[in-house]
Amino acid sequence: MNNSLIMNFGCSDVYRLFILSLTTDRELKTDTTLDQLADFVGEKVTAYNGNNKSKSFTDKLRESKEVRVDSEDGISYKNGNRVTRNTYTFKEPIPKHYRRISKTLINLDLSIKIKGYIIKLFSVAEPHSYNINKSLNELEKALKMSKTTIKKYNEELIAKDLLEITDNV
Repeated sequence: MNNSLIMNFGCSDVYRLFILSLTTDRELKTDTTLDQLADFVGEKVTAYNGNNKSKSFTDKLRESKEVRVDSEDGISYKNGNRVTRNTYTFKEPIPKHYRRISKTLINLDLSIKIKGYIIKLFSVAEPHSYNINKSLNELEKALKMSKTTIKKYNEELIAKDLLEITDNV
């Protein structure tokens, strides 16, 4: 995933993007439905709908300009109703500005917010390592998250032996 894509979204949406990216073909294109994606992620499709405070997942993708969303009208295979099907095309990875993330992340017993946070942490790690040489203030700016949330998520990862804080900053 491109680091610029990761930084444009909150933790839950970052994890949803990760799962969506796993469904792409060699051209980084997928026609996975939001129902399918919600099932893969383990949540209800209503989590992808917007409301008066936030935009829908698809609208956020469109606005990011990191994922092209093409819509096409068609007929449902299930019931014959008219439906709109979206095709999502991810931008090509930018050399040295992307992270490969193992599918084993899916199997961790963590909330999708924490899994998304792990991906965000990977995006600010030193190249070819898992070391993050940033202060809490630098992480706040780089991750576009509050210090309180970063501390809370770090504590959860430390408790599960998935993160170790060192004095190397």
